[in-house]
Amino acid sequence: MHLEGAKALASYEEDFYAGMPAASKNTYGKGTTYYIATRFEEEGLAKILDQAVQEAGVSHPLSRKKPDLKLSHASVIPRDSILS
Repeated sequence: MHLEGAKALASYEEDFYAGMPAASKNTYGKGTTYYIATRFEEEGLAKILDQAVQEAGVSHPLSRKKPDLKLSHASVIPRDSILS
């Protein structure tokens, strides 16, 4: 990922991607976008979500008061496998 105006929130620490951003934040006009380019452990993802929620001034969608909710990962299905 190349930032081109965005701010890195986390970076890879080793291997091929060492020093490259793993998560970023970009503000444009009145909007803000967070981009996550890897699978974070629950704690790392929670930190980014906490920051986004706090800056947006909204209530947290995964309130810590609801222990039955857990963070999960979404899967991306390759486009060619959908069309075949």
